[in-house]
Amino acid sequence: MDIYQSGLLVPLSIGPIVGAIPAEYLGWRAIFWLLVIYGGTYLVIMNIVLLETLRSPVGNGSLSTKGIATSTLG
Repeated sequence: MDIYQSGLLVPLSIGPIVGAIPAEYLGWRAIFWLLVIYGGTYLVIMNIVLLETLRSPVGNGSLSTKGIATSTLG
């Protein structure tokens, strides 16, 4: 169990240390800018890689998506 729990608890113990480094050298506002950059990057990657799974554009799955619902990799 400790191996599985360490996957949840190690980031909680390392996070404040990693977050304190930019806060110390760049100021506390840098943390929020880094989160904006990370979130924006993740959003762009998610929109490029993931296919549309909303049922209304694809019906029962037999139709292919068109237009904005189509992933650039799919």
